[in-house]
Amino acid sequence: IYEHIREDQHDLYGFIQASTRSLYGQLLGVKNVGPKVALAVLDIGNEGQVRAAIAGGEIKLLQSAKGVGKRAAEQIVVELRD
Repeated sequence: IYEHIREDQHDLYGFIQASTRSLYGQLLGVKNVGPKVALAVLDIGNEGQVRAAIAGGEIKLLQSAKGVGKRAAEQIVVELRD
């Protein structure tokens, strides 16, 4: 479970696998990526496909996630590629 607390919200996000939760946390560490955008990125495929898209710099695939524009997709690749 990932717990996200803000002034006016207290949200819990559950994950079946710890590695998926880890990837979610890494996505949250990217500038301008919040909980909903991170979930949208995880929805484009399974964890392996998302990691491969990031490592391969597949901007178009990342942009297919709801709420992810070109700039956000590029930022995700730049910060998480390695």
